[in-house]
Amino acid sequence: MYYHSIYQICTNSQSDIFFTLISAPRIYFTKKISDPQTGERLSRDRVSGVEDAHEAFAGFSLIYKVTLTNQTDHPKVVRLGKKAGIPPINPKTVVSEPASTHFVLAFTRLVGALQDHQLFPFRPAFQLNALVSNGIVPPETVIKLLPRVRMLILEVGEILAGGMLERFGQDLIHGSEGRPILEILEERIARMRTILTPQYFEDQKKNHTHMAFIHRMMITPTGVFSYGPNWEASNRVLRQYSDYHDYFLRVSFCEEDGEQFQNEPRVNARRILTDQFLNRLDPAPPRKGALVIAGRRFEFLGFSNSSLKSQTCWYMAPFEIEGRRMDAGTVVRSLGDFSQIRTPGRYAARVGQAFSDTIGSVLVDAENEVRISDIERNDSTGKLRNFSDGIGKVSGKMVERIWETSETIGKAMPTVFQIRYAGAKGMIALDPTLKGDKLCLRKSMIKFEGSEARNIELCTWASRLPMFLNRPLIKVLEDLGVKDNTFLQLQNDAVERLRDSSKSAALAANFLRRRGVSSSCLRLPWLFEGLKNVGMDFWDDQFLERALELSLLMDLRDIKYRGRIPVKYGVTLIGVLDETKYLEEGEIYVNTEDEDGKPERIEGRVLITRSPVHHPGDVQMVNAVNVPSTSPLRPLRNAVVFSQKGDRPLPSMLAGGDLDGDLYNIIYDSRFCLSKNENPAEYPSVKPIELPHPIEATDVANFFVDFIENNLLGLISNRHLVIADQKKEGVFHPDCLKLAEMASTAVDFPKTGHKVNRKDFPHASLAKPDFLAPGPRVLVSKNKLLHEQREDDDDVEHLIVQSWYLSEKILGKLYRAINEDQFLEDIRHSIRLESRPRPKSLLERLYNFVQLQMSAAGIPLKSVDWIEFAEDLRIRYEEDMDYFILCGTIIGGRDKQTKRQRDLSSNMKDEFNGLAEYTVDLLKGETREDTLNKCMACLKICLPNRSDSDKRSFGWVASSVLMSEVDTLQKEQRRSERLRQLHSRRTAR
Repeated sequence: MYYHSIYQICTNSQSDIFFTLISAPRIYFTKKISDPQTGERLSRDRVSGVEDAHEAFAGFSLIYKVTLTNQTDHPKVVRLGKKAGIPPINPKTVVSEPASTHFVLAFTRLVGALQDHQLFPFRPAFQLNALVSNGIVPPETVIKLLPRVRMLILEVGEILAGGMLERFGQDLIHGSEGRPILEILEERIARMRTILTPQYFEDQKKNHTHMAFIHRMMITPTGVFSYGPNWEASNRVLRQYSDYHDYFLRVSFCEEDGEQFQNEPRVNARRILTDQFLNRLDPAPPRKGALVIAGRRFEFLGFSNSSLKSQTCWYMAPFEIEGRRMDAGTVVRSLGDFSQIRTPGRYAARVGQAFSDTIGSVLVDAENEVRISDIERNDSTGKLRNFSDGIGKVSGKMVERIWETSETIGKAMPTVFQIRYAGAKGMIALDPTLKGDKLCLRKSMIKFEGSEARNIELCTWASRLPMFLNRPLIKVLEDLGVKDNTFLQLQNDAVERLRDSSKSAALAANFLRRRGVSSSCLRLPWLFEGLKNVGMDFWDDQFLERALELSLLMDLRDIKYRGRIPVKYGVTLIGVLDETKYLEEGEIYVNTEDEDGKPERIEGRVLITRSPVHHPGDVQMVNAVNVPSTSPLRPLRNAVVFSQKGDRPLPSMLAGGDLDGDLYNIIYDSRFCLSKNENPAEYPSVKPIELPHPIEATDVANFFVDFIENNLLGLISNRHLVIADQKKEGVFHPDCLKLAEMASTAVDFPKTGHKVNRKDFPHASLAKPDFLAPGPRVLVSKNKLLHEQREDDDDVEHLIVQSWYLSEKILGKLYRAINEDQFLEDIRHSIRLESRPRPKSLLERLYNFVQLQMSAAGIPLKSVDWIEFAEDLRIRYEEDMDYFILCGTIIGGRDKQTKRQRDLSSNMKDEFNGLAEYTVDLLKGETREDTLNKCMACLKICLPNRSDSDKRSFGWVASSVLMSEVDTLQKEQRRSERLRQLHSRRTAR
C-alpha cells in the first residue's frame, strides 16, 4: 500500500498494528521462479484478494491488522509515525466483532431478493445494491431494510424512492454515530418528502437539457462499485432511447483510487486484466461477461475515442420498444454498416462515433447532403498527402438553423463546428458562397455507411481559448533556443497576477471571471464588485475569502506542477482549411476575438504547435497574414485557417495533426521567434493489423483490455521529460527522438493495432528530476551521481521511496521559483491589510442594507412569510452540497492534483452550476416584492444567530439574486430622479 492511501494507523497492544485505508490496497502474490538466462528470481502477480474467500469483499476491506512476530519491534514501529510521509501511529482500543451471517451467504440472499422487479424496481434496487457493493453496510443489514424500502416504494414510487435511498447512503458514509440504521432511514425519508417531489425531477430535466441521468459503475482490481445516477453529456444512442436511460450504464475500469489502471514493471497483472476486467467485458462464451445489477443483465456496448483514453465504456441491458427486443448487438447493428472493418480498434472507433458527447442539432434532408472530393496530391517524395483531411463545408442558411437550436449557440453565433453526422465525423466551416441549405462532406469524413441518422450532432464549436504552456512544450522550446528568462518572466507575471487578485475586489472579480469559477446565474464576480459599490468587502466574509484563496492556490499549483503558464500573446484555436486557395505555403490566417468580443487579427511571424509535443519539429514558425475584406474566409471566427498549397500539409507537421477537430497553439510573442524550423517528424506508414473475420463484440472487448494494458503514452512522455532533462542534447538526443516515434505509435495504436513494447524504452536513471515530484514534501539531493543512467533499469514508477535530484534546466528552475507557502502567506497578508479587524457578519450588514433600500422604495418587508420556504430550500440545497464538500476534501489536498482529481473538479463545477441555477430559479418570484422577500428570508436564516450550518454558500446564492434585484431597483430610482429633475427644470421655465 502507498502512504497516501492510509487514513490512519493505530495500535492496541504490543503486537497488533491496525491500518485503516482510504481505498483497497494493491495485493500481490510473490513467488520464486527459475529463469534459464537470469537464474532464480522473484515474480509478483497482481491479485484481487489474499485468498479466494477474501476476493468476495476485498474491495471494501479497508481495515487490516498486522501482528508483529517480535514484540520488541513495537516501539520501533510506533516511532516510524510522522516520518517520511508515514501517518502518525496512535494507541487506540480496537474491538473486533464477527459478522452474524457469512458475507457470501447474506449477499446471495440479498441479490436473490432484488431480482424481483415487481417488488424492487431498478432505481431503488440499484441503491440497495450500492450499499453493499460500496462497502457502506453489510448485506445482512440491507436485508433488514427491505420491508421498509418496499413500503417506501409503494408510498412514493420508484424514482423518488431511489433518490431517497441514494441520499440515505450518503448519510451512512458521513457517519451514523452508532444509531439504529432504520432510525437513520426514517429520518432521511422525513427530510426528503418535501424535497424530492415529482416537480423537483421535472425541474432537473429542464436544467439539464442535452444531458442524460445515468447510473455508473467502477470496476477495480478488487471490486465493483456503484454510483449515481448523475447527469452525463448525451449522445446519439441516449437521445434515440431517451425513455430507457435506466437500461444504460457508464462503466470505468481503473485503480482503487480512481486513477487509470497501468501495468507495473516486473508485475504480472494478467489475473486482474482477465478475471476482473475481461470476464466482465467479453459477452461471448465461455466468459459471457456482464454486470448483473438488481436483476438486470448489462452487457458491453461500446465507447467513444475519448472515453477509451479514460478507460470508460457503455453497457446496456435489453429492453423492448414497440414490440422489438433491443440489446447491445441490435443497437450496434442499427448504427450503420461496419462489416468491411477488420481492425478491432478502428471498428470500435467507428461504432464509438455514436457515443461521442454531443448536442443534437438540425435535420438535414437527403437532397441537401453533398459529397465533395478531398484535396490530395503527391509530395516531392511521391507520398500522397491529404490537405483537407477531416473537414467539409456548410452553407450560411444551415448555419443560421444551427444557431436556432440552442440559446448558447445562438448567442455565440459560431461559423465553425465539430460534428458527428450519420457515419461522418470532423469539422464543417461556413462557406458563404454556398446557396441554400447545404452540408458538404468530404470522403475523409465518411467513416462508415448505412446510418439512418440525419441530424447534425455538435461536439463543439469554434471559440477563442487561452494559450498555456506545458512541460513537454517548454522543454522542446528550451532546446530550440528560447531563453530561460522568457519562461521565468512569463511565470513570474502569472504568479504576480494571482497575487494581485487578492488586493482588490475588482481584481478578484476579474480573476474569477477569467477563470470561470462561478456559474453565469450566480455571478460571483459581479457580486464582489457590487458589494464594494455599496461600501462592503467580500474579505469581510470568511467563506468568500477562502473561496478566492482556494481558487488562487489551485491555479498556482497548475503552474508549479504542470508548467501550465498562461501566454498573454498566445491563443488556442481549432484548425480549418483555406477553400479559396489564397494562402501560400507556410501561411496561416487567424481571425479571432479578444476578451471583449472585438475582432482581433494576428499578423506577422508566429509560432504554431499542437499537443502532445515530443519532436523538435512539432513546433514551426509560419507567417500569419490578412485576407481581403471580401474573402469568404473573413466570417471564419476563432479558427486558424491553413493553406492547401505546398509539399506537405502544415497540420500534419505538428505532431501529426489534421483538420477533424484538432486544436492548435499560436504564440505571437517575439521572444518565442525561432531562428529556424527543424524538420518535422516523418514516420513510415504501417499497415493496420486486421482479423481474418468480421469484427464481433468479443474482439472489441479484448481490444479494450489490450488498450488498458498497453496505453503507454503517459509513461513515454514522462520518460521523454526525464531523459531530455538529463542529456546535454535534450530533445535532440537519440533516445528522445526514439521516444517521440514511440509516442506516435502509441497515439495510433487504436487505429493500427501496432503497440509499443515497454521493454524497448530507452533507459533512464532511478532518480527523477525534482520538478516531477508530487508535492513539496520530498527530499531532493544535489548529488549528480543520482541521475546517472542504470542499464538494468526497466521502470521505477512503482517505487515507494523515490530519489529526486535538483534539475539544472528550465523546468527545474521554474518549479523551484514557486513557493506555495510564501504565496499563501502573501495573499493572506494582503487580505488582512484590507479587512482587519473583521466587522460583524457581512450577511447581516447586507440584510440591513437591503432592508433600508426596500423601505426607501416603499416595498414592505414580508420575509417572515417566506421563512418556511427558505428553510425547505436550504435543506434541499445543502443535501446536494454534501457531495461537493466531500469532493472538496479530495481536491483541496496539499500535493498536485491527479488527472482524476482535475476531472472530478470539473464535474463538480458543472454539478454545482446546475444546483445554483436550480436554486436561483426557485428564488425568483412572480413579482419583485416576492423575489426580494424570498431572498431576505433566505438571508435571515443564514445570519449567525439563526444558522448553525457551515455550508455558507447558500446565503451567497440568495445574496446574488438579492443584489441583482437591488441593483435594478437603484437604477430605476436614479432614472426616476433624473426624470423628476428634468420635469422640475421644465416647469420652472
